[in-house]
Parts: sequence; structure tokens; C-alpha cells
Amino acid sequence: MKNLLIKICVIFLSVLFITNPVLALTDQSIITLEVDTTAPPEEEEEEEVTPPGGGGAGPKPEPVPPVISNVRVYPDVDSAVILWLTDEPATTEIEWGETEDYEKGTVVVRPDDLIIEHRADLEGLESDKVYHFRIKARNAEGGEAVTDDYSFRTLVIDLTPPANVKNFVAIPGDQKITLHWINPPDEDFAGVKIMRSEEFFPLYPDQGLEIYNSDG
Repeated sequence: MKNLLIKICVIFLSVLFITNPVLALTDQSIITLEVDTTAPPEEEEEEEVTPPGGGGAGPKPEPVPPVISNVRVYPDVDSAVILWLTDEPATTEIEWGETEDYEKGTVVVRPDDLIIEHRADLEGLESDKVYHFRIKARNAEGGEAVTDDYSFRTLVIDLTPPANVKNFVAIPGDQKITLHWINPPDEDFAGVKIMRSEEFFPLYPDQGLEIYNSDG
């Protein structure tokens, strides 16, 4: 808006006392005053800011997952035992298969129990074959952890018996016989069993009376 010039007439009065006190106009003057009629700027409304930690809850933090450790595998010819630990009570499961797609399925370990020491038994495996697995764990707060891929190979079926003992010697004595021999060098050699019979010569491991059974 434009500034407006407003003329204000100001009358200065002076009082003359003659015979009768009469109020008379003795002088008048006109002055000009400049008045600014521009509207004042409107005040901006301040946005209310909620200080941190007050005025409502923020986003809920993600639960911390358990830590899976000490994974051990004990393979056999057609099975395997897998053991592992978690740093806090948790439920766990194993996904497994012949590839990293874990197409054989899932083994859930005690689904109703929050435990620290875990075990899974895999059955019906093929001999001398590689298998893959990974472990999942979930704690009471809902935190979930997943391991990287693990793999193991089942043992080979060995139908070949170890070689026989060498330099077998029977030394007679006073009401006794002392036996000496050398064990075979086979890696899968497990031990020696000696059967005795006073009626026939034992031809099979279960014939006669067992008098010795050890790792030699």
C-alpha cells in the first residue's frame, strides 16, 4: 500500500481577556504529518519439534541375533552327526542337501527348547559322497542368524579285510602257551581276536572259545 499523507488541521487557541472573558480564535495553523500505514508483516508460525527421547516412541531396534560357533561334523558311511554351539539359548535347524540349494530338506533341533548345545543326525546318506549344510538359529527376542555353507564327505565302504598277522609263533611252557605275532600295517586295522578249541580248528571268527580280543 502507498503511504498516505494526511493533513491534520491543528488550531492553536489563545485566550484574550477583554471586558468579558470570551474565548476567541486568535490564530490557526495547518501542519502536515506523514503517517506510515503499511501493514506489518505477518508472523510465521513456528513448527513444533519434538525433542529426542520424548513425545512418542521411535522405531523399535532390531533384535541382536545369536552367534553360532564350534561347528563339528562326524561323518560315517551312511550317516553324519553335526554338533554346534550358540552364545545364548536358541532354537536351531539345519538345511542340507547334495548342493548349496539344500534340496534334501530341513532338520529342526528341539523346536520347543531354547538351548546352547545343539546336535543334528543325518541318516540315509550315500557312501563316499559330499553333502552341504548350513545352520539357522533364533533366540527368544526373534534375532536370527544363518551360517555360511559347510560341507563334508561320508566315509567309503571298505569290504577288503586287513592282512593277516605275520610271524605268528606259539611257545609252549609249563601249563601255558605264549603267543607272539606282528600286526598288519593296514590303516584300517582294528585289532586281533584269538579263538581256541580243543575239538576242531576254528575257521571263522565266531567258532571256538574267545581267549584274546584287543588292538594287538
